[in-house]
Amino acid sequence: MSMSRSNRSSRPNRSGWRVAPLVTAACAAATLAAPVAVHAEFEKSSVYWVSPGTPEIVAAAETSAGYVLAYTNSGAESVGFLGIDTVPGGNQPTELAVLDLAAAFPGEPQAEPTSVAATPDGLWFVVAVNTSVDAPNGGSGIAAVVSAESAAAGTPTIVATFDLPGQPDSVAASKGKSNYVAIVIENETDEDSGNNLGVGTLVSLQTKPRQKPEKWKASTID
Repeated sequence: MSMSRSNRSSRPNRSGWRVAPLVTAACAAATLAAPVAVHAEFEKSSVYWVSPGTPEIVAAAETSAGYVLAYTNSGAESVGFLGIDTVPGGNQPTELAVLDLAAAFPGEPQAEPTSVAATPDGLWFVVAVNTSVDAPNGGSGIAAVVSAESAAAGTPTIVATFDLPGQPDSVAASKGKSNYVAIVIENETDEDSGNNLGVGTLVSLQTKPRQKPEKWKASTID
């Protein structure tokens, strides 16, 4: 069953904005910053409230300025960035910046981020952006590559984009000897109209450690 990410749970605050929590788990933070004891189960160490918005997918990168957590916000069509070096000690994440995707792609019907992943070298965040609304001839999307160092400095910058052959869903970056970013093209069905945007596929971005994103090669796997 498909559903719009912008309709997922959040709650209104007194001003009428919709806000939703971004919870940082000590277990997740322990995989990033040492020395921190790894727990057998998740333990909430802090909560960062996002207003307005619907935070969903997160990814972390180690930059020269410290660890940066990126989170998608489908309701606000943006990606937020937090500094999380101090979170394992019980402190709040530090707000670094918010990247407005609607402003970055003004010619698109929408700019809904569906997922984000960080490359293993810690240099880039890859954001999957759904740019189509009930497209009768198929969906569309963009993979936007954001410099992690620029996000850490509070000025997140899109350094490269790749057109996608449909509506993207999840993103994953390889961590072994192979170097690639995989993007799942879902093509959600509109349950109200019954409009089916077609069979999904997979897009692979071939990368190399510390290589500029504009040199990455994109290929579609049917």
